[in-house]
Amino acid sequence: MEERFDILAAKVLAGEATTQETAELRSLLAVDAELQAQFSRLEESDKLLRDGAAIAAEMDRGGNEKLPSSHQKELEAALQKRFESASDEQDRPGIPGWCMLFRPHWLVTTCLLVALVFTGIHVLRQFTATVPVQNALRGYVLIEQGNAQLRRSDGKTSVAAVMSFESGDTLSVADGGRVLIIASNVLRNLTGPVALKLDQLPSADLSPTNRSRTVQLALFAPADQLFGPELVVSTRSPSGIHIYSPRGRTASLAPLFVWESKPGENYEVRVTDESEPDTPVWEAHNVTPPIDFAERPDWSGRPLKPFRLYRLTVALTGQPGTTSDCTFLTAENPLPPESRPDLAKLKNAFELLSKSPAYVGDEIADLLTISDPLSSTDFAIHLKLMALGQLGYRQEVEALVSELRR
Repeated sequence: MEERFDILAAKVLAGEATTQETAELRSLLAVDAELQAQFSRLEESDKLLRDGAAIAAEMDRGGNEKLPSSHQKELEAALQKRFESASDEQDRPGIPGWCMLFRPHWLVTTCLLVALVFTGIHVLRQFTATVPVQNALRGYVLIEQGNAQLRRSDGKTSVAAVMSFESGDTLSVADGGRVLIIASNVLRNLTGPVALKLDQLPSADLSPTNRSRTVQLALFAPADQLFGPELVVSTRSPSGIHIYSPRGRTASLAPLFVWESKPGENYEVRVTDESEPDTPVWEAHNVTPPIDFAERPDWSGRPLKPFRLYRLTVALTGQPGTTSDCTFLTAENPLPPESRPDLAKLKNAFELLSKSPAYVGDEIADLLTISDPLSSTDFAIHLKLMALGQLGYRQEVEALVSELRR
């Protein structure tokens, strides 16, 4: 029971627990006073960590200014109160090893380590903010209407629906043309006629963005910086069939199902309702990806339900030992099915990744169904790299980085 408690407590404190998991934790706490005490200590330490993160963020906003004395006194008082309450606790047998963090001597060490970590993060952020990334990609231009071209700093010109640009390049948009500029701190529509150097956009024309650091790295870092832990999530060595979509959250009640496939092989697909196990299963036999939920006559009459947890299972036909599965959560306010041209899919994938939380599976579904030449653009490759990295599929990430280097 304690092992299950550990898992549920971690999910609830991280804000990742389902309604059923939260209810299960409450049931455990209601009948076990010892678990109640352990969870209370976990909550206190979680708050301490979050307070430290908030302070680090405030230090970032304030540059090299000192922490305001009022905030410093609040932190000192909170730490003193926590240490005094911890010193009254007695060691008790049978407490799991991780609860040692809440005993007095371990708590002091933990808090010191937390302080060092946040200080280090602050110093690192200050350092990386002042050291430019060498040879980093400057940004992308998407032509939404009409004509536009890029003149490179070496005199060559590029004309394509999606183009990447670097420092010194000049953009010319024809009369009636409209483009979208995506750079590290810019998301801007321009309408022609206009000609300008892309690293000299007037400050009045800039639209600051609030993208996460992960998105910034994925889109604008050079190839040799795309293998870091922020981009490629560590997992338990994903094996079997790699399922790409839907994953995590999906904005659709009739999503596109996409997975890794082998030439000449067919697959068995099952979708089950984890919240209501008695719900009839959605099944497809001898199929190949992708599967469009809305285009299957036997599925379209009973779409998925909003804010519901489902499980997708995929296996090679006739080989049940090859089964892979994943869960996904439908959105509380889902979007209606929509058929989009490739450029709109590319833009939609970018928007989905920039959301919080990101709709990684939906983004992959869009990107993997885009045809050339758009699917081979730097912009599409960087987006695919980020999404697949968030699923922990390092092999796919390595292949994409090799494509960027060619």
